[in-house]
Amino acid sequence: MWPQQCAMDTLVDGGFPGLTGMAACPALGLVATASFETDAVDVYAIHQPLFTLRCSFHGHFRFDCMGYRSGWMSFSNVAPYVLYVSDFGKHAVHALDVQRVVHAGHVGTGFSEPSGVAAFEHLVAVVDRGRRVLLFETRNSWSWVLLRSIHVGIDYVQGIRFARDGASLALVSLKGSLVQVATDKGWSVVHRTGVSPAYDLEQYGDGWLVATKAGVYLVGRNDEAQMVIGSGSQRLAMVPGHGLAVMDDYHTWLVPSPMEAMSAARTQWMGAVARSGIYVLGVFS
Repeated sequence: MWPQQCAMDTLVDGGFPGLTGMAACPALGLVATASFETDAVDVYAIHQPLFTLRCSFHGHFRFDCMGYRSGWMSFSNVAPYVLYVSDFGKHAVHALDVQRVVHAGHVGTGFSEPSGVAAFEHLVAVVDRGRRVLLFETRNSWSWVLLRSIHVGIDYVQGIRFARDGASLALVSLKGSLVQVATDKGWSVVHRTGVSPAYDLEQYGDGWLVATKAGVYLVGRNDEAQMVIGSGSQRLAMVPGHGLAVMDDYHTWLVPSPMEAMSAARTQWMGAVARSGIYVLGVFS
């Protein structure tokens, strides 16, 4: 288990108020955050040792509705690098053009309770009502066509991610199952964490990091779930040059990854953090 936690709020002047989502775009060197306190999406340039606010989107979102918080986010990994944001209060999935700073529209219509959202190349996957996944294809950059709607074999689905090769999807539910799904061959369960409830996930090596109320678990190919961070979390995001961001309602922590921990820039950043009196999580092992 990684023993210490670093407050990621020190990376931004004023900190992150009430985060409910975060996503990174390595191609553009950007990190986006969603806040349930301000109902805003802020986009930062990734710098060392701090982040620099690049733009903000206001007036489009209602992330906190009837006690349920949405704001799952995902960047497409191909130009124009659309940022997709789920919004329970507005029953919508927003498409944001962060380069032109334009709200570019909505993916699909008629969502009831959108939660997890994931993007890979020209595909966008959205969880709705906690039990079905809608798979869209992007046409002409700013229009979306529904390819299929698939009911999942578990309820209360939250976070969803494409595998890094784009060949499959993985998702978690409040019942604690992690399910990996082939996008063109139907659904097949390959991992079950036995951990409940689960909110979000990120791929790490051959396994998946899963965010739960109890902590963050690493689920490997052998289905074993090892707790690696002992504090509860609701969102996870890989941040280039910094590591894994771990979020709860009011705090954001940072776990440095091996490549970043060994780089000269990373060493300088950790030195700056250490001088500020902030503690940093142990390096991934």
